[in-house]
Amino acid sequence: MENYLISVAGTAGIYLACLIPLFALAFLTSPKPARLTPLFLFAVFLTLDIGLIFLFKVITVIPGWGGWNWQGKLLELSWPLLLLAFVPGFTASATGLSFKTIQGSWRVMTIVCVLYAIVNTPLQLLLGAHFSLHVKLPEFLYEATMPGLGEEFVYRGVLLALLNELFGRPWKLLGARFGWGLVITSVMFGLLHGLDIHGFSVHHIYWVEMIFAFVMGVVLAWLRERTGSVWPGVAFHNLANVMNILFV
Repeated sequence: MENYLISVAGTAGIYLACLIPLFALAFLTSPKPARLTPLFLFAVFLTLDIGLIFLFKVITVIPGWGGWNWQGKLLELSWPLLLLAFVPGFTASATGLSFKTIQGSWRVMTIVCVLYAIVNTPLQLLLGAHFSLHVKLPEFLYEATMPGLGEEFVYRGVLLALLNELFGRPWKLLGARFGWGLVITSVMFGLLHGLDIHGFSVHHIYWVEMIFAFVMGVVLAWLRERTGSVWPGVAFHNLANVMNILFV
């Protein structure tokens, strides 16, 4: 249990420390927020999410079929739903968990998927990967469902909504209004995929994975703001993951 708590505290602490300069810049360039509660909740919910992802280290209720953390991802997608169900002030429309989307949203998502395939396929081939259909069933099912649901519910759902409440959405790009929330959650997404953290120290930085995840975070957050819902992002996220595992 002690190692688990150290892992959660260290990982959350390093992520939040890395975000301090962005938060400082956001506060300096934005109107003074009416209250700081969203900032506190951002830190709490980020730590909670990490704790649930790491929970398999001390308690395993759902087996890790194929070596994948099914339990962590199922818990990750569950807590935002429980938040909506039991905590006043959190609504499906505000967090993007509503199925209602802006008109034309699924056309936009389809265009994003096509552009991703056009850019990603030659890039993978240039990096030396080759196309293969020899994907194990657990990996395919996991990548086709879990990351998109869990990460979109949390990062482009609850956390982005909190930051939008804090800093607003003063900018506009290609039909989407956004603000510092898009920037901060995208950087957070890059850190999530690029830092190898042990305890309270960073053992290694995977720059390629970090940059790729940051760019994906920007696209997914833009898609969330453009469509008014996380669901097009869930679909794109999982489709992109499936495309990626077909290259080895």
